[in-house]
Amino acid sequence: MARFIRWQLLALLLALALIGAVLSYGAIQYSTVTIPAPGGRYVEGVAGNPRFLNPLLSQFNDLDQDICSLIFNGLVSLDDQGKPVPALAERWEISPDGLVYTFHLRRDVRWHDGMPFTAEDVLFTVRALASPEFPGLPSLQEVWKNVEASSDDPYTVRFTLKEPFAPFIAYTSIGIIPAHIWSRIPIALMAQSRFNLEPIGTGPYRLKDMDATHLVLEANPDFYGPKPYIAEMEFRFYPDYESAFEALKRGEVMGVGRIPYNYAREAASTEGISLYSGILAGYTAVMFNFDNPNTPFFGEKEVRQALNYAVDRKAIIGEILQGYGIEAHSPIWPNSWAYNPGVRHYQHDLDKASALLEEAGWKDSDGDGIRDRDGRKLSFILLTANSPENARLAYLLAEGWRKAGVEAIPQAVDYPSLVRDFLYPRNFEAAIVRWELGPDPDQYNLWHSSQKKDGQNFSGYSSPKADALLEEARLTPDLNLRRDLYFKFQELFAEEVPAIILYYPLYLFGARNELKGVQTGPMFSSADRFRTQARWYLNTRRVLASQAREEGHYP
Repeated sequence: MARFIRWQLLALLLALALIGAVLSYGAIQYSTVTIPAPGGRYVEGVAGNPRFLNPLLSQFNDLDQDICSLIFNGLVSLDDQGKPVPALAERWEISPDGLVYTFHLRRDVRWHDGMPFTAEDVLFTVRALASPEFPGLPSLQEVWKNVEASSDDPYTVRFTLKEPFAPFIAYTSIGIIPAHIWSRIPIALMAQSRFNLEPIGTGPYRLKDMDATHLVLEANPDFYGPKPYIAEMEFRFYPDYESAFEALKRGEVMGVGRIPYNYAREAASTEGISLYSGILAGYTAVMFNFDNPNTPFFGEKEVRQALNYAVDRKAIIGEILQGYGIEAHSPIWPNSWAYNPGVRHYQHDLDKASALLEEAGWKDSDGDGIRDRDGRKLSFILLTANSPENARLAYLLAEGWRKAGVEAIPQAVDYPSLVRDFLYPRNFEAAIVRWELGPDPDQYNLWHSSQKKDGQNFSGYSSPKADALLEEARLTPDLNLRRDLYFKFQELFAEEVPAIILYYPLYLFGARNELKGVQTGPMFSSADRFRTQARWYLNTRRVLASQAREEGHYP
C-alpha cells in the first residue's frame, strides 16, 4: 500500500511539473512586448537653407550633405572606421596590382521616379566628376580625371587607374546621380540647374515638399535596403544653430542638427532632451612654419617637443569644448583602422618642457621671463581665426607656454584671410588650424615634402622617412600593410612633432526623448548622425513575444 501511495505521489508531481512547463511556455508565447512601429514625422531644426541637393556639389554646405545622405547612395558606404561596405554595389574586386576596381551592381534598385538604376548612371556620374568643366570641388575632379570608367553590361562597372591609389575605394562612396535626368544639363551649368533642388535619388527617403521655411522627406517604399521606421523627416530652417536650439526648448522641433558647445551643458541638463555625441574625424592643431627666417628655432626638435609638453590639453578641452572633446596626439583619428594606440603621448609636464629647453641652450639670461639664446628671444606670433573660441584657445596656449619661458603673441584674422593670405603663401610663424579628415587615413597631402610649395604641407615639414612611409602607404591596397606603415608614420610624427595635435572634437546632436533608437558613433561629417537612422522610431506597437523574436526585436 505504501509503495502504491509513493507511485501516486510521484505521478502527481510529474503532472504538476508538466502543467507548470506548459503554462510557462504559454506565458512566454502569449505575453506581449512593445516594439518599434512604422510612421510618424520627425522634425529637426537646422541652420541655413539647402542649395545643392546634389551629392556632387553638396560638399560646400553641411545641410546639403545631411539631406543628400538620406536621398542618395554611393557604390559603397563607409562604416564608422572608414571601411567600405556594400551599397549600390553588392560586391567588388580589386586587381592584384591595385589598378582595376570591378563593381557588381545591385539589380533591385530604382530611382525615386521609378526608373531602373544601371551602370549607365554610374558612368555618367564619374565622367561628370572627371570633366574639366565640373563646378564642384577641384579635389574631386583631380581624383576622377585619372580614372577610366567602362562597363561590360548594365550591372558591372570597371574603374582603371593610371597608378595605384589605395584611398580610391573611399571615393566610390560619393552619391550617384541619375543619367536620365542630368544628361540633359551641360556639366558647366550643373550648379545652375533646378534639379539641385528637385533631387531624384535611390536612397531611403525622397523629396515630398520644400519651401523657404522647411523641407519634408518621405520614406521611399521601393528602397532596396532596410526600411526606415519614420515615415517623414522634416527639416526646419533657422538662421543659426543657437536659434534652432531655442526652437527645441520651445517644442517647435524634436531635434537639432548640431548643438553648439556653449549650449551643451544646458542641453544635457534640460528635462525631456537627450544629448548624443560622436567623435568627429578631424583635429585642431598648432602648425609651425619651419621655413620662416623669424623663427628658425622651430627647426629644433627639442623646442617643438618642449612646446608640446607645455600644453594642458585637459584644461583646453574643459574650457573651449565644455569637456566635449578628446585629447589628441596623432594626426590619424582614434577610430580609424590605421590609428596606432601605442603612439607617444605628450602629457602636460612643465618640468620636462623646461628641461628640454635648458638642454638646448634656451635660458632666460635677462630675467624678463622669456628664454633667449645668442641674442634671439624664444618668441613668435600665433595666428588664429577670429572667433571667440579660437581667441580663447590662443590665449590658453600662450598662457601655458609663458610658464615654460616661451612667448606666443596671439593675432586673430578672419578665416578666409588666414587660409588665403597666411597659410597658402607660408606667410606665418605659427598658426592654429582645424583639419577635417576624410574616411581614408592617407596623410600624403598634409605631410609629404612634395606638398611644401603648393600643397597643404603649410609647415614645410620634410622627412625622407615620412615621405617613404606615406608614398608606400597610398600605393598598396593591402589593408594590413597600410596599417603597419601608418603605425610607423605616427611614431615618427610623435617623435619629430611637425605640429602639436591638440584635440579631436565631438559632434553634439540633441533630440527630445520621444525619438527612440538613436545611436551615435564616430563620424566623418554631420551627415553620419543618420548612419543608423533606419533604426530610429517614434511609434510603437505591442506584439506577442514570439512574434517579436521572429522579427528580431526580442531576445
